[in-house]
Amino acid sequence: KEFAAGPENQWCVVAASGVLGEPLERIATDTHHLAGRNGKLLLDFSRCLRVCRSGHDWIAAHANEARKRGWLI
Repeated sequence: KEFAAGPENQWCVVAASGVLGEPLERIATDTHHLAGRNGKLLLDFSRCLRVCRSGHDWIAAHANEARKRGWLI
């Protein structure tokens, strides 16, 4: 909850980049784990992004592009 509440984590970075269409300010609703979420990675928020649901889906559907943008490790 602390990670999600931080002012820098209120907006979806994927939507803001413009890949979902025009750059948008969308409220972040999901926590995306850049390097997976098994074991200790689940609570390693240094490797997380706050994204909207559409942004999270975009990352899953465009893994290669997401890696180039630093949204997947």
